[in-house]
Amino acid sequence: MLKVQAGYRFGFGLSLGANLHLQTGRPLSKVYLYPLSGPGWGPLYAAPRGEDRMPGNWQLDLHAEQTVKIARTYLTLFADLFNVTNRQTPTDMYPYYYQRPATLQDVYTGNLKRDPNWGKPTVLQSPRSIRLGVKWTF
Repeated sequence: MLKVQAGYRFGFGLSLGANLHLQTGRPLSKVYLYPLSGPGWGPLYAAPRGEDRMPGNWQLDLHAEQTVKIARTYLTLFADLFNVTNRQTPTDMYPYYYQRPATLQDVYTGNLKRDPNWGKPTVLQSPRSIRLGVKWTF
């Protein structure tokens, strides 16, 4: 993970900033659920943990603000633009490689059916958004 932040304040009250966040893909395991009819219940690993990886992602955010002096007060207008490039990289994926086996016998005989949803995105990066604001200091 790498985070880079930069900012600059001009003499006439304008401030600009940028935030860049880079991250490699996190591990993705191939799991399946133990049959409900057997003793105990929980995920089993179909391959070594973290054998696969999700895609890496990055995001660029920008900030701008302008301060104006009014009498003995200061009025600041600001804007934040998040995910400037509107990337939609998956941040989470469906982890179940096999469908839930019906019985323990299916597990022992290897009669497991591949889950067609494995590796499909379940959560994406937040889309581009903007936040506008006003601060009045007196």
